[in-house]
Amino acid sequence: MNISRRNFLFGVLRPVRKNMPHKQRGSDFILRPPGAVTENRFKVLCEEECVDCLKACPPKVIRKNQDSFSPDFMTAYVDIRLGGCDYCEDFPCVKACQTGALDQSDQRMAQAVLLANCLSKQNQVCEFCLPSCPDHLQALKLNELGLTFIDSELCVGCGKCVSRCFLTPKAIGLNPLKKLKDK
Repeated sequence: MNISRRNFLFGVLRPVRKNMPHKQRGSDFILRPPGAVTENRFKVLCEEECVDCLKACPPKVIRKNQDSFSPDFMTAYVDIRLGGCDYCEDFPCVKACQTGALDQSDQRMAQAVLLANCLSKQNQVCEFCLPSCPDHLQALKLNELGLTFIDSELCVGCGKCVSRCFLTPKAIGLNPLKKLKDK
């Protein structure tokens, strides 16, 4: 079989790169574990061989990026396909981090948003995602019409609601937080 380099790169490798589980669909945003420092600093501090946060994560949703073509190769991320972060009150992943990539000062991860295809955005009642929000947070609520909304003051961006959404494409997205300074 004679296959050109171009056909190999664009035919064989494209499906691998197109379906990267660590990135939210249509976005460059990667959901980092709770307490992640700024993205640039995180890439420096999250060591390739370190798996301390992965081992400490009770729901086992923290993974290492295995895409060797990515600048994020072997950095930790939360795989929302596995259910999202439980946002444990004692943050065992943060406590386990010895490199400084995860820090105690701010454990918020992202901000969830309802997208245009959300049934609640179309004035249809859907409560499917409500039970997914961690009990101690309850950022998903119902308004006076019985429509779901996200309390942005309580949302920590754990990704559980995104994982729970049954629509394709997902009707809930995650937006990155603006971390103010490198530590």
